[in-house]
Amino acid sequence: MDNRTPDKDMFAQSLVNQGDERRIVKAMQKALRKEKVTLGFIGGSITEGALSTSPDNSYVGLIGKWWKEQFPDAQLQAINAGIGSTGSLIGVHRVDQDLLKFEPDLVVVDFSVNDEYSPGLANQYEDLIRKILQSKNKPAVILLFMMRQDGTNMQWAHSPVGLHYDLPMVSLSSGVWPQMQSGHLKWQDYYADDVHPNDAGHRLVSQLIINRLESVRSHVGQSEEPDLASEELPASMTSDGYLHTELLTSDRLAVSSNNGWVKEETARFSPGWIATKPGQSFSFTVEAANIGVIYEKLNNGRMGRVQVQVDDLPPVELEGHFSADWKGYPAGELVAENLDEGKHSVTITFMREHHPDSTGELFKVCAIMASR
Repeated sequence: MDNRTPDKDMFAQSLVNQGDERRIVKAMQKALRKEKVTLGFIGGSITEGALSTSPDNSYVGLIGKWWKEQFPDAQLQAINAGIGSTGSLIGVHRVDQDLLKFEPDLVVVDFSVNDEYSPGLANQYEDLIRKILQSKNKPAVILLFMMRQDGTNMQWAHSPVGLHYDLPMVSLSSGVWPQMQSGHLKWQDYYADDVHPNDAGHRLVSQLIINRLESVRSHVGQSEEPDLASEELPASMTSDGYLHTELLTSDRLAVSSNNGWVKEETARFSPGWIATKPGQSFSFTVEAANIGVIYEKLNNGRMGRVQVQVDDLPPVELEGHFSADWKGYPAGELVAENLDEGKHSVTITFMREHHPDSTGELFKVCAIMASR
């Protein structure tokens, strides 16, 4: 077998759920009518295109190219809402402003190698999917499951959501990993490191997704327009605790007191707040059942810690120092969950204590996450 071309077995094994295709049909029929069609992609650094040689060579770019070739007269646009090192927790809070405001017709979702298990993960991921499915254009949703070098991912946690809503699901761990274990494929031919695909890997991912799209494209001209106006989603598997979300940067959150924090540009979510002296604090109130903080976690040897106090709950510490050998990322952590309905007080204080490998002279809060 050509080690860069999927065979029938790989296509079949990778498509772990064929899913309801009516929303894909709807998007393709819009394209055939030469209307505007918006493709959306949300995920982490792989979605963003990390370690591909150009955006055109990423799986996002290659899927966009396929749509343009298939529907040359349509008004096509692609929105890449990938942000490296982010998962479903940050994703469900940012999807409205980063993706849904563009009114997508089809969305590919992949947080399979960025998510880590937590008690709230199922709720966060399901509500992310529900928010997309319920958005204005009632877009098609395809779930993508990438994999780490040992073949693992969070498919076991994400796929029950896909089955519940009968969504197409494409998995590298199900279709590509067995080929690597058998020796038919080699990791280094498709990956630039232990998780990020190279150009060949991105091409492989695009081929697996396009395989499902082509099966719809083959008959879409003869299909009737699906009537989705009265379609109702099945009841939630978890709860609706993350359906109503806000991502609050310093220009969108009124603080009740501020002792020394400065509004400045921060990574990815900006403007945020920056502290440079221990004891500096700021306070605010927010209406939410779940409250989280997005902050910069960096390996520059300067980052300190903060203590976050919500109401009279036990305080939570957030560590800004990052010990890995790459620069860092915007970390998102919950500081309070399942709160009573209503407003809650929050105080964030820059601590004197810090990691022994850091001077602890700096902390950057990018945004506050609030959901209910």
